[in-house]
Amino acid sequence: MLVLHMSSLVALWLALNQMPAPTTPAQHSLTIAAEHDTVQVGAEIKVKVVLKNTSASDIKVHYLMESDHAENADIRTEVRGADGNLARFTHYGELVYYFGPVSPVHLWYKLLKPGESLTGAIIINNQYDLSAPGEYTIFVQRKDDAGVMAKSNTIKVTVTPATP
Repeated sequence: MLVLHMSSLVALWLALNQMPAPTTPAQHSLTIAAEHDTVQVGAEIKVKVVLKNTSASDIKVHYLMESDHAENADIRTEVRGADGNLARFTHYGELVYYFGPVSPVHLWYKLLKPGESLTGAIIINNQYDLSAPGEYTIFVQRKDDAGVMAKSNTIKVTVTPATP
């Protein structure tokens, strides 16, 4: 009898864990665009980031979102090479990736009303070593106050050898 009861519990647990988790949309959306789709090795790779409040209420956004340092606004950047592997971090990139915003004023926020957007930028090669020519895919993501992750569109940037 006990064995039958345990097997029923196991079957129930398996069924519940195979059910898709309810999805709640993030309170914001992210859209990115590269300033240039092709750059030479060593050139700045600047990506514009637009964060839009898609919720029905105000959301908190770090004030650095409107600068060229949006990575300090709780925006996480991911860059992968043509082989699909994560690109190598710079020292600054390691700090941002593993420890979060490195701004001493990372607690300064502003409220973004429903439907409003903020535009900032990220200098990708401040965080990633893109000194090797090749094609790189880039996206950004950010968690909202409820812990729901929003992911941007994915873009491609080609790094070409420097010309003498």
